Parts: sequence; structure tokens; C-alpha cells
Amino acid sequence: MVSSETAPTETPPESAKVETLSTSTEPTYDPFWIAPSVYCPGRDAENPPVCTEAMIQEFSHILGWKVMSVDAHIGHGVYNVVYSLVTEDAAGPDCVARICYNFKDTHEGREFARSMTKIDIAALEFVANQAPNLLVPRVLGYNTDPQNKVNAPFILQSKLHGINLAQTASNPNLWEKFNFHVFVPELATAMVQLFDIVLPAKIGEVVGIGPLPGSPIIGPFTDCEIFSGGGPFSSAKEYFLWRIAATKWKEIYEAVVDVPALLGRLEVLARRLLKRLEDLDPLLLSIRPVHLDPHDRNVLVHDSHFAGLVDWQASFSFMAAEFPPYLRSDGMYEAQYAALNEDRSIRHMNAHIRPGREEAEVLRGSYLAAAAVKSPIYAKALQEGAVLRQLVEWLNFVDWDGDFVWAGLELWETRQTAALDSREGH
Repeated sequence: MVSSETAPTETPPESAKVETLSTSTEPTYDPFWIAPSVYCPGRDAENPPVCTEAMIQEFSHILGWKVMSVDAHIGHGVYNVVYSLVTEDAAGPDCVARICYNFKDTHEGREFARSMTKIDIAALEFVANQAPNLLVPRVLGYNTDPQNKVNAPFILQSKLHGINLAQTASNPNLWEKFNFHVFVPELATAMVQLFDIVLPAKIGEVVGIGPLPGSPIIGPFTDCEIFSGGGPFSSAKEYFLWRIAATKWKEIYEAVVDVPALLGRLEVLARRLLKRLEDLDPLLLSIRPVHLDPHDRNVLVHDSHFAGLVDWQASFSFMAAEFPPYLRSDGMYEAQYAALNEDRSIRHMNAHIRPGREEAEVLRGSYLAAAAVKSPIYAKALQEGAVLRQLVEWLNFVDWDGDFVWAGLELWETRQTAALDSREGH
């Protein structure tokens, strides 16, 4: 395997670098459907970019075996598009190319793409080393230089056999046969494998692999769209106080909610919840790795069985135990907050694939039971950490939905504080 950043120039080993995303105020990427790259999946879905000789040569050189062609893209996210590779050796591993297509052709944009790709590589290599039985792609090679022969950073990785849950739902024949009751316990078992990785670490994003085998380099949180970047943090308390204070908001929302006052009350609530968890079991606040976006487009299935997790940007957090979003009905998903929304409804991503409320409750029980068999502390964290996870979720969405979310968060805080007062006998 050959991996490079700027071939043929020698570069320091990846483990010696700590990458952070650009904090420039200039946009570094576009909405994916108008990204300028020739690899943009929204450019012409029926006629994807033609496989070029440069792609074949570059991929063959890095893999060490002949790539015959690059097939049409098999999936994409906001930043990356995935292509299937056809290789000369039929007995070799099935491979895909994950190409970063969504970045502006500016210095800031190219550095953003380079850093994003390096962070993805670090997360994949860390998880593969620490949880070898977890179904995640294996890195086979890469080139992180945005100005390479392919004109985009890319990762060559093993292909997992399955399609994502959203694609399954879009195929009537597959969806009719899909059985959540088979899939959900297997997903719980997989998430416990990730949770069981215990290393001395801080709370933050995985940005590299350290000199010791599999030891992560933890850097700051960098999603500057919804909060001011910060970290890494040494404790749950330190993280939460920052996360609340770092929330971005617009003064226009003061007309609906007194945001500074609300953030102050949320800090008090967070302190009380953290103390309660620490008193119950300090392990509930232990720092564990977590997949940052385990929604239906990043979970692969095959014949109702769990087939893998993709699109890795791992972070270390103490809130690593959670139910899949398509099974939840708590926090922002509660009906009592729908009346505050402009269309009086709860907005779910790909709502058509969600099980009904009663079935989802049964499936959450199945998920909890399967997790408890493998890790009692994971199961306990699922139940006891729910309110803190809801708090972070509300904060993550305030910048996207504005008035509704701030109003809902204020109502949620009032009710959670009252419930905690009642529990503690205040």
C-alpha cells in the first residue's frame, strides 16, 4: 500500500501531525448539489463523471494492483462521494474510492478538504485497530492532496457488502422483507463493540493516531457552524460548561426567548445532572469513542442483518450510548414540542422509514436488552444519560431551526428542572 499527501515529495508521518479544520470565516464548501467538483453527485446523477486514465493510474499505484475501471458512484454525503472499483485480480479485496468533492478551490477550501480527509483516515484506522470485529471499512491507501492527479483528496478502502437503510427503504421489494427485529439487536451489539474501547483520552475529535499502536490523538471540536470550536476537554463537566457557553445564536431570537438567561439555566441544570450521574456510577461519565452520525444513510444492512457502519468521524465523548435516531421519541421528538414548530409537526429525517410509535418502543426494549447482555454499563448509560443527550441535541439544532428550537428548548428546560426538583425532593 502506498499512501501520500503530495507525491513525490516526502512528508512527515501522519502520526506526527495534529490536524484541525480551518476556522476561517470564509465558506469552505457549498450545498452538495452545487459543489464545483466534477465528482459532484448532484451535477448529473444519470451521467456521473467518466472514469479517467489519471484515476486508474493513481489508484493502481497506491493499491499496488491494477484497477481496470471506476464504476458509477454508489453513494454520497455532504462532502464525499463513493465509487466502486473494478480490479484486475478478481480474488483481491473489493474496493471503493471515497473522494472528497465538496470544497471550494481556495486555499481555505483545499485545506478544509485535506484536513477532513486526514481526520476520516485517523478515525477509520483507530476503530479498525481497537475493534477488529466491528464491520467498518479498512483503509487500503489514500492521497490527501487536493491538487493530486485526481484533483481531490481520496481514501481507497475495503468495500462493505450491503446497502444503507435509506436505500433499502426506497426499494419496495427489499423494504417489504426488512425486519427491524432482526436488525436492531445486531446494531446494539455493534455499538457496544465501539463503546467497549477504553483508552486514556480527552473529550474531543480523533484527529490522528499516536506513536503507540492504536492510540488516538484527540483534538478540538471543529463544527464552527453551530458552536465556537474548543477542546479537547478533560472531564464531562468541563465539556458541558463549554458546550453551553459556546452555542451560537442570533439576537433576533431574543424576541422569542431570553437566550443568555436560558443558557444560564441550562448550565445549572447540566451541573445537577452531572452530579447525579457521578453519584450513581462514575463509569457513566467515562470517556468512550462514538460515531458522530449513525443515521440511516451511514448504517449498512443485508437481508435485515447489520452489515457495517460508514462515514466515520469518530470523537471521544461520555455520551457514547444512545438509541438510533429512527427509534427515538424523546427530547426534540416529543409531540408536546410540535405545537411550537411553524408547521405544527415534528421533523424527522427520512420519516417514512421510522417504525410506528408502539413498534419503536418494542424495538428500543430489544436494543436495550441486547446491549445489556454485552455491556451492563452501556445499558445503564442508555437510560440514565438520556436527559444530557437531549440537551446536546437541542443545542445542536438551535442554529438550524431558530425560533422553534429556542422556544422548545426553554419549555424542555422548565420541565426537566421541575422533574429533577421533584426527584430530589426540592
